Amino acid sequence: MFNDRQQIIEDLGIAHLSSAEQDSIIDDYQIEIGEAMAEGLSEQQLAEYERIISGDQATIDDFLGSNDPEYREKPLYKELEVGYDDDPEKVPADKVYASLLWVSVNNPQLADTIEAARARFKANLNA
Repeated sequence: MFNDRQQIIEDLGIAHLSSAEQDSIIDDYQIEIGEAMAEGLSEQQLAEYERIISGDQATIDDFLGSNDPEYREKPLYKELEVGYDDDPEKVPADKVYASLLWVSVNNPQLADTIEAARARFKANLNA
């Protein structure tokens, strides 16, 4: 969800544990990170993000129109769009772009938030 499983295992120092124990710890870790990401956000913000990641096209269009009306010209959007016509199962570029933009607009300190939650979790795990 938030990182490659093997990277998480190595980072948390749990390679010596059974797969079931690793799974349980990784689940707890992902919950902790998710809760940290949501901290300080309003119910309205969280609901909007949920609608974006669920593919509510009206919400995606409204959000992009309000926050980055020229998004189709951005290099990241163009990169996300590549291959979409060839792969109908691929997540639509506007949905992915909107979710990334939403995070940068609503939680600009996300990297610091995640790092602090990761450090707390790791410290508690090793305590």
